[in-house]
Amino acid sequence: MFADKLKRGLDELRARDPNCQKFAASTHRYQLNPVLKPDEVAAFEADHGIRLPEDYKEFLLTVGNGGVGPYYGIYPLLEAALDQRWAERKRIDLSSPFPHSAAWDEPWLDTINWDAGERPDDDALFAYLDPAHIPGALCVSQVGCGDFVLLVVNGAERGNIWFDGRGNYSGIFPEQAAGGTARISFSEWYLAWLDARIKGTDF
Repeated sequence: MFADKLKRGLDELRARDPNCQKFAASTHRYQLNPVLKPDEVAAFEADHGIRLPEDYKEFLLTVGNGGVGPYYGIYPLLEAALDQRWAERKRIDLSSPFPHSAAWDEPWLDTINWDAGERPDDDALFAYLDPAHIPGALCVSQVGCGDFVLLVVNGAERGNIWFDGRGNYSGIFPEQAAGGTARISFSEWYLAWLDARIKGTDF
């Protein structure tokens, strides 16, 4: 099972990095939040009119409600339903399908002379960063510099990990399995990080 393999890997990480010297380890300290109860997950799904991907649900119910994970760790479920780039934490519309099937970015970004110091005006920037661009997706992890990892929970891309690079004007695009073009699930993404960190090549 995904959860069993994950727990064994985390035990190994804790033993290898007892002083939390690895990237972001001082933030999550290889700790997990308490697991959720089935009725808590069911209430969340009913509230948003969705069905969470099975591997992510397994994580919440048997591993932890967020905590240690790729980049700066995994947000708890309720926090993942909010766009974390905003101070007021705008709610993401999970009841609507995720609209993207291929990499997306605003075409007007190509008209800006970045080398000359041009930047989007405030109205354009706020529109670009609006959570309306990511309905149907949980914000599961913070990469840093305004970028985040998304887990699609509604629509054709349900169950797949996407990258929200709008903090660096790089748009929204699917994460892919190493060496190919296949989509990657939450469990595959998490275990890939776990394996890479154990080998010392983590992202």
